[in-house]
Amino acid sequence: GGGYRLIKDPATVTLWDVMAVLGALGGLDECAIGWAECKDEHPCPLHQRWTQLRDRIIAYLQGTSVADLVASVQKKGNEDPSIQINLPTWIAGRKTG
Repeated sequence: GGGYRLIKDPATVTLWDVMAVLGALGGLDECAIGWAECKDEHPCPLHQRWTQLRDRIIAYLQGTSVADLVASVQKKGNEDPSIQINLPTWIAGRKTG
């Protein structure tokens, strides 16, 4: 066992929502190379490329619902509606609060 059960319609829950509940969005606000101060006014060498990629990741997470994910799994021949998501260690190991 273990896991989570949705109380909302999976079509209304985005991957962004799931990541937010798990406290896994913090890395999106961080500098790609770890600079403490990295902003448009004082960018790191990867700032422009990272912000473009980050914006695409955010759009994907906000535009993809849990129902979309289930449909994708089922389309690939897996009829089991449960989905196991193993978070990468950089997310799972993140301290929240």
